[in-house]
Amino acid sequence: MSRPTAYEDGTLWGFIRHARISQQRAAGFWERMAEFDRLPRTGDAMYGFAVGVYPTDHPTLPDGSTGGARSSGSSAASSRRSSPRA
Repeated sequence: MSRPTAYEDGTLWGFIRHARISQQRAAGFWERMAEFDRLPRTGDAMYGFAVGVYPTDHPTLPDGSTGGARSSGSSAASSRRSSPRA
């Protein structure tokens, strides 16, 4: 009997997010993501982790000084969370 896929059993977590940040902050974030590789081996399940930090040509949103834009440079449309069992 085969094991259900992560999507089928509700253990697939993911999102895409765009943020206006400096190259230095992006590099610092990337370094923190390397922690996954240093975690001690525990538990019964093997998990994968995929991440990328890259510049895009998405338009820059205005600062929070104009109607409703967030100062983080993100929007609800650019942040998608996928959880099959949500």
